[in-house]
Amino acid sequence: MLDVAKAHLARSRHEEKKLEILRWLSCFQYSTADILCGLLGIKNKNIFSRLSKSNVIRSVKTDVIYQDLWMLTRLGLSLAREIAPEASRYSLDPNRISSRLVRHNLSLQMYLIGNAESITKITPEKCIFFPSVSKIPDAIITLNGRIVAVEIERHHKSDSRIYMAYYEHALAIGKFHYYDVVNYVFPTESLKNKYLKLFNCAAWPLYEYNEARRRYIQRDAMWEIPKDIGLRFNFITASML
Repeated sequence: MLDVAKAHLARSRHEEKKLEILRWLSCFQYSTADILCGLLGIKNKNIFSRLSKSNVIRSVKTDVIYQDLWMLTRLGLSLAREIAPEASRYSLDPNRISSRLVRHNLSLQMYLIGNAESITKITPEKCIFFPSVSKIPDAIITLNGRIVAVEIERHHKSDSRIYMAYYEHALAIGKFHYYDVVNYVFPTESLKNKYLKLFNCAAWPLYEYNEARRRYIQRDAMWEIPKDIGLRFNFITASML
């Protein structure tokens, strides 16, 4: 009887882990074994070979990182659709993986898993729609009871792009109330400080996109962010790929 109970418990735990993987991949399209182990709180990676043999997930090689990426199979997607609404927007085609965004997306996953104990809900970018602003964050999460927009910033962008994003987030928070705060996440203190320097200017320059010239053009107007909205911007560092 004891052996039967142990076997039942093992199958139950395996099923729970499988469902967690299905939900996660439905949200983020792909992940690595290391990141998924962090999600599950395990070190042993045998579950990936078992799920692969069951034709639930498959590995995909990339020249961006040394690890394989894990994706859903057609069977895995069918199972995921029963438990995860995000699966309705899942693509089985590995050719649709953007090499330029692999490290960015995996870094986002690392940040979320690092805060998993405080997160109760995750909405990935592909499932976010805000009708009144054009800037869509990398994810919307419920963190310690607050609705938080997450922006992963691995590289320095042009001042115009940074200020445009700041302004859009300020509108989303203060005018449209789409979320409570925005967390800007950086891999280094130096990059964080560059963004902070622009943020802390007394007034922000405003830009508009010029279709003919295909770039942002600075307008004559300047904008001062209300203090209460400024307090809802957080700048933090975290480990990234």
